[in-house]
Amino acid sequence: MGVMLTQAGYDRLTNELRHLVSVDRPKACQFVEDTRPIGIVEDNPEYMQAIAEQNKIEKKINDLTELLSQSTIFSKCMCRKNIVSFGATVEIIDLESDEIKHYTIVSSYESDIPNGLISIQSPFIKNILGMTIGDEFDFNDRDYVINDINYQILED
Repeated sequence: MGVMLTQAGYDRLTNELRHLVSVDRPKACQFVEDTRPIGIVEDNPEYMQAIAEQNKIEKKINDLTELLSQSTIFSKCMCRKNIVSFGATVEIIDLESDEIKHYTIVSSYESDIPNGLISIQSPFIKNILGMTIGDEFDFNDRDYVINDINYQILED
């Protein structure tokens, strides 16, 4: 089964793949060529480093290519209105401190907690999947309430 991605996440990963193929791979190949030894390979640590870097880039290219080929882009028709699910931006209130937090539920490949993007695989989100506005829940000995659910990530 593939991975669900937001359009923004798909675009970011596609751009990363494009950069790896068009910029990083040629640089790595040139570095290998520039450090290619005349004698014994093991006597040239720069060459060994160049080969390792080239292998790392090739693995990343292969991983991203496979991920993107098996991914599904989340769309508005997949929304589960008023229910916490993938793609939703959830407003949560900490009932003890009245602090308001906003989290947008994305794949683990898109997660960026400082920017409010949290993985659907995180224990916090797994705890609230399927909940609706007004539902209260406990997490790590703190009480919260779901104040709002929307799908703003899909808006242009």
